[in-house]
Amino acid sequence: MAREQVVFCGHAPEPVVLTVTLQRTRTPAGARLEAKAFMVWRDAWRPAFYDRVDVSRWPGDSATEAVRAWADAQGRRRLRVTWTDRDGALQLKLRRPSGGLVLRSSALAAAGSGTGPHGPLIWRAGRATLTVNGKTVHGVVAVERLAAAERPWPRFGRFEMWAMTTPSGGLILGRVQLSGDAGRGQAVVVSAEGRAATQPFDVAVDAARTDPATGFALPTRWTVTPGGRLSRIGGSVGRGTSPDGGPAVFDVSAAAGPSGGAALVFHLTD
Repeated sequence: MAREQVVFCGHAPEPVVLTVTLQRTRTPAGARLEAKAFMVWRDAWRPAFYDRVDVSRWPGDSATEAVRAWADAQGRRRLRVTWTDRDGALQLKLRRPSGGLVLRSSALAAAGSGTGPHGPLIWRAGRATLTVNGKTVHGVVAVERLAAAERPWPRFGRFEMWAMTTPSGGLILGRVQLSGDAGRGQAVVVSAEGRAATQPFDVAVDAARTDPATGFALPTRWTVTPGGRLSRIGGSVGRGTSPDGGPAVFDVSAAAGPSGGAALVFHLTD
């Protein structure tokens, strides 16, 4: 399994948080290509999109090759994906009959490396604009690459990934392993000027709801350092199985804070 993940946080003229994931996974018949996006806009949850294409062979190790294979295989499919990474700058286009988005970055600089549940990660970061259905927002972007998953189907335990705005116009891309209702992790923090650094990232779950299908506690309020207090304002829940056959829940939350902060929270429990 390989994956590119794009995190955009916009501030002017209004707050936006967007994540786009392009993933490919080997299958017995070849490979499955997946594209999915989640968004918070004006402190409101916007419906995500998800689409997938099955192809007869592994498309290659880069996002450019994966998108080319998507275009060759999509036929009458509704989603069109374009990924152009030239001279260090990224242009990502997602088009559907009902609308679409275009993300354009400045030249992206190396932003360090780390690890996630699937394996080693590499980041780049810089300034960017996002245009959605004709409306343009200015902000910053972090582009994450998982070149080859060491654990394509990991056990998550109780894990969260955060994509969130900062008061100064930057973004935080943080990961934390929760033990009970608290955890300590690491985050890539990108300033409004596009400069990136890695720093500690702590999460405390202040309130939760009970998932009726599994009994798992799914968070609804958090205190995040850095970030402050945020509450769930919308989202979606997906269910699957863990590697040992037990239940797994993929809970995506749009969250907002009293001071205007916004975030997407990806909570995985198995």
